[in-house]
Parts: sequence; C-alpha cells; structure tokens
Amino acid sequence: MNDVAIARALHVVGVVIWIGGMSLITTVLLPLVRRSLPTERWALFNALERRFAWQARAAILIVGASGFYMLFTLGLWDRFRQPGFWWMHAMLIVWLIFAFVLFIAEPLWGERFVRRRECKRPGSGFALLQMLHWVLLAVSGVTVLGAVLGSYGTSWFP
Repeated sequence: MNDVAIARALHVVGVVIWIGGMSLITTVLLPLVRRSLPTERWALFNALERRFAWQARAAILIVGASGFYMLFTLGLWDRFRQPGFWWMHAMLIVWLIFAFVLFIAEPLWGERFVRRRECKRPGSGFALLQMLHWVLLAVSGVTVLGAVLGSYGTSWFP
C-alpha cells in the first residue's frame, strides 16, 4: 500500500465523520433541541453538540492535511484552473468555511450570538442555527457528490 492510498483513505474517513456528524446534528439534534423546553435547550445542546465539535475539528484537520498532501504529491494544482474540476474548488471552499466556523467563529462568537437571539426571541437562535446547518449540509452534499463523480471522470461541466 502506498502513501497516497493511505492519504485518500484518511481523507474519505475524515469526510464521512465530519459531514455525517453534521447531518446528524442538522436532521436529528437541532430539531430535538428546538422542540425541547426553553429552559432545557442549552443543556441538551451542550451535552450533545459540544462533544461532536472536537470530533469534527479532528476530522477537519485530517481532511485538510490529507487533501493538501494528495494535491502536492500528485501535482494536482493545475486542476484549479480547469472548470471541469469545479468540485476541487468546492472541496476547498467547504473545507475553508468549516475550518473557519469550527476553529474561529464558533469558539469566539457562536454561543454568545445564539444566546442573544434566544433571549430576544426564544427559539430564534436555534432556528437560525438549524437553517445555517441545512445550507451547509446541502452545499456539502453537492460537493461530495461532485467529488465522487469527478474522481471517476464524470463532471457536470466540460
């Protein structure tokens, strides 16, 4: 087994943990939190989501390191100049968004922002959080679909 195969396997496992976990949070956890009593929302949210945040951060680091390793080792930088490889751009953009959210935005502002909205209008903070998760999940899903198809030579664009 060569180093690129290991990098690709780590990359895929990292994406499965990261996007799969985000799917669970978006489709199961946030609706559960939103239906719970206002006095129980934060405890429930913190008990479940906070534990996954560290798994997601680790997965993001693994995906980023393995992705850049494959780019460098296989000399794939040229693909960023070809429209047919749009999914390469999408992977990088999705990764950058999540890295920013998980390492900067969430720790510095996330909880304060949601708490302020919840204090003004109960339910609005978690509603916004769920909507943002749905947008990111949709973009991530299209990106994963495009990357899998693209890695097998199929693209939606010439």
